[in-house]
Amino acid sequence: MLPILGFEVIGRENIPVDNPGIMVCPHGKTPVHIPPLGVILLPYRCRDYHLVIDRNHGNSPIARDFFQLLNMAGWTREECVKILQEGSDLVTLPGGSQELLHSDSNYEIDWSNRKGYARVAKEAKVFIVPTFCVNLQEAFWTPFFLKPFVSGRFSSKKFPIYFAWGGLPVKLVTVIGKPILWDESKTVDDMANETVNAVRQLRDANQRLPGNKFYALLDRFRTIKAKTNFPDV
Repeated sequence: MLPILGFEVIGRENIPVDNPGIMVCPHGKTPVHIPPLGVILLPYRCRDYHLVIDRNHGNSPIARDFFQLLNMAGWTREECVKILQEGSDLVTLPGGSQELLHSDSNYEIDWSNRKGYARVAKEAKVFIVPTFCVNLQEAFWTPFFLKPFVSGRFSSKKFPIYFAWGGLPVKLVTVIGKPILWDESKTVDDMANETVNAVRQLRDANQRLPGNKFYALLDRFRTIKAKTNFPDV
């Protein structure tokens, strides 16, 4: 599916190159933007990256070995801190199954009390990089007549029912914002709130709301000049 999608990364100069860090990304209906993002950043960062996934999926006996082969797992907080201290980057998608089930073309960023990435960043004393993928919800979506099956009591399951529809060859652009630097005076809540606000600013500055599949297709034929620098981020 990836070859039919246009993909671009803007703002990679915002990532400090000397130290490892945590990259925070929205999940969307499917995190199809993560593999090409890692491939594009690898020559620039010269570091391995590890993707933190849902523990119920990462520890599944059926797929655990396959996920670990791709540096994907449901690591504990202590394991994540160790990975960073060893010099590798972490990529996390705090929205997880909630975004997978309930996100739509309004691109709401609501990570509730999911602040594990901020706790890890504070313990490992590393920066957090906020990112946003333009047109992500236009590539895959849940049809309206299937939404009743992925809401209500189904959404509370450890392995929720999920229907992916689409695969439109839209232009996906991952915009990387300025890093949230670690500071001893910042609490976990402070770092988490800064990150969510930064992702929302990237969304508001670069994504047409609500999303439009026709214009997302047209983006394949024009240059997107994303905004990545904000004075208050």
